[in-house]
Amino acid sequence: MVAKFENSSYTDYDKYLEWRRNQKKRDTERFNLYIESLKTECLFCGTTEDLVFHHVNPNEKKIDVTGGKSKKSANEEVVKCWCLCKGCHTKLHQRLCDPLPTTYDTRCSVPEKS
Repeated sequence: MVAKFENSSYTDYDKYLEWRRNQKKRDTERFNLYIESLKTECLFCGTTEDLVFHHVNPNEKKIDVTGGKSKKSANEEVVKCWCLCKGCHTKLHQRLCDPLPTTYDTRCSVPEKS
């Protein structure tokens, strides 16, 4: 729900806009930390640095994992992805490496709610 100046306790519109900018910045930082927590290790080389999500089937892709703004939409996309380091991701797209058929069912997992 978007807060409105008329419904807020602020009397100065500039202070209200500053509060909204700070709120949006905090929300974005929290979302980015959540996305980082979903990353595990590179499926191919096992490193845990510079990780990205790669959609196994691009036809199933609705949004970029980091492009959404809700945890629900991010979780729905993460389960369709492999977690790869940037190097292996680039090699995969350049067809310098191909995944083994046994890895096609290996997807990222989303932690269960407790």
